[in-house]
Amino acid sequence: MTSTVSDSARQRGDGKAPIAVENPATGEVIGHVPDMTPDDVAELARRARTAQPGWEALGFEGRGLVLRRMQRWLIDNAEKVINTICSETGKAYEDAWIAELTYGASAFGFWADKAPRYLADEKIHSSSVFVKGKRLVLRYRPMGLIGVIGPWNYPLTNSFGDCIPALAAGNSVILKPSEITPLTSLLLAQGLAESGLPDGVFAVATGRGATGAAVLDEVDMVMFTGSTATGRKVGIRCAERLIPAPLELGGARSTA
Repeated sequence: MTSTVSDSARQRGDGKAPIAVENPATGEVIGHVPDMTPDDVAELARRARTAQPGWEALGFEGRGLVLRRMQRWLIDNAEKVINTICSETGKAYEDAWIAELTYGASAFGFWADKAPRYLADEKIHSSSVFVKGKRLVLRYRPMGLIGVIGPWNYPLTNSFGDCIPALAAGNSVILKPSEITPLTSLLLAQGLAESGLPDGVFAVATGRGATGAAVLDEVDMVMFTGSTATGRKVGIRCAERLIPAPLELGGARSTA
């Protein structure tokens, strides 16, 4: 499997050379992706914020239709997705099928079905005299723009997988995959577009550490999976910006 990018994409990143993606099992270069600059990421964020209100306005039903179409797309394109995962991670076909494709297909259906119930309005009961005679409701709203920074080893499950509930809730998402395994994320972005996701709602920011750092500065919440060392840097930056940042830490190779 070989993936290429256009001349315009190669020229992104302020003249930076594109990043070569290798098959670790063979050493073969299987594709190139741009090393995006902070300006590139800022433009993705601008488009995402412009698109988010319309995506939210579709409601759970409208967003669920897109997620279910993507579930079908994933099943229909299973071989292409599995081969892409295998080619950039070097993992076995069975691992990519069971641990990644099966999870992804299940997750799209799960969040299309469960998001309306999990995020439904909740009535609040209170005996306080200050709210006597008033109706109290806890209402969940999208945070806006979510940043997901994922690891190299499970590009669908642990990178793209965190984008699914964020999209189901009505957020826009920028996914920064590992520069080691970005091709799966780009393929899934294509699938979302073909499934009817509005332009700009989901974007993939390819690049190295500086690209990930730029994502931290543009979003309203970050979900990070990767090394403890990088997770500390992510946590510090998000604390400085006072934005939520769940961190799933452990591996040593992932970078932001």
